[in-house]
Amino acid sequence: MGVDVKQFGTTTLSALQASVTVLLILGYGYYLRRSDFVDRKTENGVSKLCVKIFLPCLLFSQIGPLATPENLESYWIVVVLSLAYQLISWLFGFIGVKLFGFPQWIVPCMIFNNATSLPLLLLQALGKIGTLKSLVGEGEEMSEVLARGKVYLLINALVSNLVRFAIGPYMLEAKEDNGEPFNPQLWLESTISEIPKSMPELPEWDDHTHGPSNPQPDYPNVQPYPSVENNETSPLLNKNKAKAVSKGVFRAAVVLAKKATSFMNPPMWGGVLAIISGLIPWLRHSLFDDSGALSAFEQSVENLGDLYTSLQTLILGSQLYSKAGHRPPVGAVAYLFLYRFFIVTGVSCGLVVASRKLLGDYIKKDPILDFMLILAPTGPSALSLAAIVSMSDASEETASVVAQTLLVSHIATPLISLTVSAALVVVQALHP
Repeated sequence: MGVDVKQFGTTTLSALQASVTVLLILGYGYYLRRSDFVDRKTENGVSKLCVKIFLPCLLFSQIGPLATPENLESYWIVVVLSLAYQLISWLFGFIGVKLFGFPQWIVPCMIFNNATSLPLLLLQALGKIGTLKSLVGEGEEMSEVLARGKVYLLINALVSNLVRFAIGPYMLEAKEDNGEPFNPQLWLESTISEIPKSMPELPEWDDHTHGPSNPQPDYPNVQPYPSVENNETSPLLNKNKAKAVSKGVFRAAVVLAKKATSFMNPPMWGGVLAIISGLIPWLRHSLFDDSGALSAFEQSVENLGDLYTSLQTLILGSQLYSKAGHRPPVGAVAYLFLYRFFIVTGVSCGLVVASRKLLGDYIKKDPILDFMLILAPTGPSALSLAAIVSMSDASEETASVVAQTLLVSHIATPLISLTVSAALVVVQALHP
């Protein structure tokens, strides 16, 4: 596969400009917080609005129009590879903790990258400066390609958010004194153990005496009316057993339902509602067609969603200043950067190429899909890890070190330009 060095250099420069755009917005937020234009209360309030309102609206407006049964056939590969990326990242984090003695907090930093605001801004910038022209098919507009790319990114973000908030806090609750990493098997066992064993123990019934086989010693086992016992007591016992079983099943179902809903967060609800709305024909036309009865409502939701990307990035920059603290170990940060910006790019390129070779007939032939799949797991660690730290029992020192790592990680954001260049080379080879 030949590589045009001039094109590679131009692509790298374009991607660098796009990543610098993201970094500048982070810098604006950092400056606003440092200059007291934004205080902690405002920072927290806007951050909650972004996560609970603006991001769900963005997911709804972007995913809904394309959530048709035909289009959903192309989404499955995004979910599968997103989970594969996180599993492989966990393995690298496990190796770092076990072999190199790195602190436990490096594991979630390895697994969870900035999967929403940074890629969305990067995609928008790459489309504007023309870097993605080679991914536009005949008769297509750049806007159509970017719209599909956003959906692929948002599906990946949905999967990342689910896993991040489901198991992220458990990773930081590991014992920091001996560096025990998160164990998925123990986590699953602890989840199952929460299901109550609510089946009451009933006395075993003796079919010969028509009475309990383990009667209480204070009460004699007297059976004055065997015929009545046969006709009434046995059915009553069976009814009691049925009630006990029903109650136990109901309680177990309640616990499992609570566990399932605990995985859900506002962005996940936005995505789920978008998929439901897209799969119901009359609702999809009412919401997402220009002449639909509910098009005005959908437009208002879309306008709110458009606020998310830049505003969230601005506030994340503010949080980088307010959460700065102790310096993280140099070795751990170097290992993290090596994986986040280089190794994971090789992993994603390899998996995408292998998927095309092995499952090409089952994956939608779309260059922007492959490009997004390569880009999805790369880049700096997710700034939402600061929220996961607060949800766990991690120490103040861990919270400060994680915040400082996130700051340095996002300063290194321009390194993602190399991933963009490599992704374009691979995609052009797969779609000549």
